[in-house]
Amino acid sequence: MIAMREVKKSKARGIRPETQVLASLGREIPLKEDLSPQEKLNRGLITAANSGMLSKVEELRKQGADPHWKNSLGMRAIDYAEVQQFYRVVDFLKKEMEK
Repeated sequence: MIAMREVKKSKARGIRPETQVLASLGREIPLKEDLSPQEKLNRGLITAANSGMLSKVEELRKQGADPHWKNSLGMRAIDYAEVQQFYRVVDFLKKEMEK
């Protein structure tokens, strides 16, 4: 839970409520409120790959998430899986990207 002091500091700096948790960790990552359904799927794919959640990665691909999509840092889901050494996720995404 965020300490009230942190919330007050965040509000004083003009940080939106949904970024307060990240701000309390010393960084602010702006969150878009108007994401398209496709972008939500693609971001979810990156999050699942970064966490090593193979079943979720498979589910998101079935729903249409694009494994070639790059985030604002130029990273794809497979890039995050490789960094985290989730090789089953990497293997699955490689096969999906070859289709």
